[in-house]
Amino acid sequence: MKVIFLQNVKKKGLKGDVKEINEGYARNFLIPSKLAIEATPESLRKIESLNKGKKDHEKTEDDKVQNLILKLMEKGGVAMKVKANEKGNLFKKITSKDICLFIKKETGIVVPESYIKFSEIKELGQYEISVGNRGIEEKFSLKLEKE
Repeated sequence: MKVIFLQNVKKKGLKGDVKEINEGYARNFLIPSKLAIEATPESLRKIESLNKGKKDHEKTEDDKVQNLILKLMEKGGVAMKVKANEKGNLFKKITSKDICLFIKKETGIVVPESYIKFSEIKELGQYEISVGNRGIEEKFSLKLEKE
């Protein structure tokens, strides 16, 4: 029996997959548990339209990432003033959330936190920060200066 998985099922299929499954397993477990539905022509059309919408959403997200990267690259780098001691150690570590808030405040560009990729920063200096999503990635310069 062909079923469409509504959720990931270990060793059977991932959400959105259409697979041939033992009829007893499908009727007695997958369908009553709402883990899958029977693959009828109507349900296949619905899944197809959902996948198309998902691909369109991913394309618009990719376009947003590219625009964001272009804006940050035009700006060159970003200088951020932070509190630090005489040795250059920060009083508070810098996280991706801090960088997102700072970029929004300084440039007006809204950056989702998940787009910023780096390990936390604990000292003054200049850092290369990667920004991107799903393979589209660029770097910009972040300079931390003492207040």
